[in-house]
Amino acid sequence: MASLVPLPPFAPASESWDSYLARFNCYLQANELTEVSQERKRGLFLSLCGPEVFETARALVEPIAVQATLRSRAARTRSLLQASTTDGRTDGRPGKAAKMTHQYPALTTEQKMELSDIAQRIVAPGKGILAADESSMEHGQRLNQIGVENTEENRRLYRQILFSADSRVEKCIGGVIFFHETMYQKADDGTPFVEMVKDKGIVVGIKVDKGVVPLAGTDGETTTQGLDGLSERCAQYKKDGADFAKWRCVLKISENTPSALAILENANVLARYASICQQNGIVPIVEPEILPDGEHDLKRCQYVTEKVLAAVYKALSDHHVYLEGTLLKPNMVTPGHACPTKYSPEEIAMATVTALRRTVPPAVPGVTFLSGGQSEEEASINLNAINNCPLPRPWALTFSYGRALQASALQRLARSGGRMRTRPRRSLSNAPRSTAWQPSASTKGPATVLARRACLSTSPTTPTEAPLGWEQPPHPQVGPGL
Repeated sequence: MASLVPLPPFAPASESWDSYLARFNCYLQANELTEVSQERKRGLFLSLCGPEVFETARALVEPIAVQATLRSRAARTRSLLQASTTDGRTDGRPGKAAKMTHQYPALTTEQKMELSDIAQRIVAPGKGILAADESSMEHGQRLNQIGVENTEENRRLYRQILFSADSRVEKCIGGVIFFHETMYQKADDGTPFVEMVKDKGIVVGIKVDKGVVPLAGTDGETTTQGLDGLSERCAQYKKDGADFAKWRCVLKISENTPSALAILENANVLARYASICQQNGIVPIVEPEILPDGEHDLKRCQYVTEKVLAAVYKALSDHHVYLEGTLLKPNMVTPGHACPTKYSPEEIAMATVTALRRTVPPAVPGVTFLSGGQSEEEASINLNAINNCPLPRPWALTFSYGRALQASALQRLARSGGRMRTRPRRSLSNAPRSTAWQPSASTKGPATVLARRACLSTSPTTPTEAPLGWEQPPHPQVGPGL
């Protein structure tokens, strides 16, 4: 018999089933197979129809065999899944479940207790942080405002004024952030500044980042450098008296920012820094600052703040950071400086606390707000409103101010002709704290101005204790926030 003419398989995309059956009958006629047995016709059909039709037909005529095949495939799948969760075995036998890395603690119980104790001391009731960590260039800008030359000696003298406070400062300041230069300077009598601050029961901190650098591929966004050699620097700072550190990352709000890349990059940098600090017995202050520049309103700032803080705490969890041994230094939720809409302190407080409640775990001991370009009065009033906010607040809410504590002192110093050799008896007691202060005719000098500024509002004031003589705003209404 002549060789069979080939028949293409059934193609459902280009022909109907009836058309294919007609072609199959033509195939039988062309190859003189019309008279063969039905069994042979069935074999020819199943051989020529293609894999899809064959599997369908097989499932119809042999359901038991198909079910057995499916069971076999399911068994192989289960075996592969089991192998992926064993300790490296691939022979199908059960193995010991793989352990997550967090089951190998990086910190001992004693280390965790030390970190937690340091953090709690910094944000003890009524206390906050003096940020005295300006770089030499930043410090020079402030000295130039009062007509003082930017030299290392003048910077030392100014720091001496800040740190030579009387006992009132112990009630207001829980920690002071040093710059590297200040860490190793001494007072006129030879006492190291670190020792001066510690003698008042204040915890010494150190700025450890090395500034921001451009983040390529973004609209002018940045990341922060300084991770290289950080562990060695932290170990040395710990020996030299520092118990906490600060690292600042910067994000901005615009039409195109912050980008997902900038949020993720800065969150991971902060988490890596925090982990390194804790390995060396230093409490990390995590500072993801969102700049107040721009025209954005309060709602936009709250939304961005929530996204940034959520990413930061996801990264801290991924890096196994011990939250009880950390502090957060965020911006308050405020509108951009160019925003035409003005918001009350109560609205700012409600937006700020709402953002924190949605993102910051209760395990964090304290939130130490940066002033973020606010004046002394604005920073104090807004912090007071935050502590008066009716929403539950599981963390200490306090300050970590630099300019908002020192501006009035610098103005008083300017009026004195910049004579920094005079050492006032009172220095830092102007920091915000729980009770309102009453001005006194006997309080004079830049140290006293700074001292009073420290006494305003880390805890809510009562309606009869309006700070700075301002009228007490009405109690905010409970609401869902923005």
